Amino acid sequence: MKVRFITILLVAIFAVTLFGASTAMAEPREKVLVCHYDDEYDYWKLIDISGNAVEKHFANHDDALPGGVTSQTGTTLNNSCEPTLPSCGDCLENNGTPGCSNAECEATVCAIDGFCCDVSWDGICADEALDLCAGIICEG
Repeated sequence: MKVRFITILLVAIFAVTLFGASTAMAEPREKVLVCHYDDEYDYWKLIDISGNAVEKHFANHDDALPGGVTSQTGTTLNNSCEPTLPSCGDCLENNGTPGCSNAECEATVCAIDGFCCDVSWDGICADEALDLCAGIICEG
């Protein structure tokens, strides 16, 4: 019985050792370009990291692939790692209906001018959206 136990134990140790060695010798993945936010200088920069580390990196940093959306704040970045804003949609024009197609811009304008969401998004609402939204909340 004691010999059988020792044999099973040795087989188990061998299997764990073999599995550990094969995992440690896994083929490294190619490097991946990532838009990384530099807190010290307050800007996004392009860095390259091991393909094996991308998932873990995104879990610990608010970064993204170029042209993607950051992993924590949902910031959209272009291929040069510059933040981009969503379109203002029809918020910058007289659309004749209550509200407009960019919810954040709509909320901003309607907070100061309820007519825009209650009655009609007219030329005055569009001008307010141009002043309050374009370049800050959305691109014109």
